[in-house]
Amino acid sequence: MNREQTNIIIKAADDLDLRWLIFADNDDAGQLALNNICHPKTDKKLVPGDEEVVMSGKKQIEQLLIDSGYSDEIEQVARDNGKEIRSEEKLHLGFLKDNKSWAAEQVSKLVLKAKKDLPGPIVELGQKLELFLDHTGHTTTSHTTNGMERQ
Repeated sequence: MNREQTNIIIKAADDLDLRWLIFADNDDAGQLALNNICHPKTDKKLVPGDEEVVMSGKKQIEQLLIDSGYSDEIEQVARDNGKEIRSEEKLHLGFLKDNKSWAAEQVSKLVLKAKKDLPGPIVELGQKLELFLDHTGHTTTSHTTNGMERQ
C-alpha cells in the first residue's frame, strides 16, 4: 500500500462520511502497511485491533487461498489469463503473488460460484462489511458457511 495515496483516499472517504475498511495480509508487509496508514479522525497509526482493520488470519491472503483448497480455482484463473501452472503449491503461491492486484479476487469469485466454504478471515471481512452497510440503512442477505454467516 502506498502510504500517501492510501491516507488521501481514507481521508476523503472519512470527509464524505463514507465507512472504510483495510484488509491487510497478516505478515510483516501487512503490518508495515498498517503502520503507514493513519486514522483520519485520530491521526494515530492503524493497528490490527482497530474497528476498520481486518487481517488475513495468520498468513498472507495468497497462502490462505492455497491452504483452503482452492487449487483448481487458482489453476483455472491462471489458464483464463493465458498462464499455465502445475498443481504445485510453490507455483500457485508464485502466480498469486506475481498477480496480487487481481488474481485473488478472480479466485474468490470462482470459489463463490462453486459454493465452496470461505476461509474465516474472508467471512470476518464480509461480516464487518455487513455491519457497515447496516449502519447506512442498506439491507443485506446472508447464508451460513461452516456455522458462520456468509454474505
